[in-house]
Amino acid sequence: MLATGRSNDGFTLLEVLVTMTLLALVGAGTSVIVWSYGDRMEMERTVSRISALLSAARHDAKASNTTAVVSFDAKDRTFSLEPGNRKVSVPEGISVKVLGARDHLQGADQPAILFLGGGSSAGGVINFATSADRSQLRVDWLTGRIDEDAQTQ
Repeated sequence: MLATGRSNDGFTLLEVLVTMTLLALVGAGTSVIVWSYGDRMEMERTVSRISALLSAARHDAKASNTTAVVSFDAKDRTFSLEPGNRKVSVPEGISVKVLGARDHLQGADQPAILFLGGGSSAGGVINFATSADRSQLRVDWLTGRIDEDAQTQ
């Protein structure tokens, strides 16, 4: 009990400052986690959409017994399925590097992955990267199978 007769019902300035500092630190840490989680989800969504586009090309090539081509336009940051009007855009925060069969052909202006009518493909690799994550889509040249490998840094 205090001899001054004052009640002890409030908080001291030091207690309020310590509490506010702790709340600010927790809030800052949480916002960093949420921000990186959003980037990761955007990357996963983009890779999934491009994988679906590659699968559609493979299916179209087998069904029609013709060649289907998925090309990448670096200027527009867009993957396109030829023939057809299916396109998938890559958001600005994701870097893309494509190594496909068309890279080795003379006069090729865009990297592309070709799927052949018999179910095989010319093969290819698509690498995606953000500041925190990396992912890769691989297309097997013999079977046309599409595999994904995601890596978190």
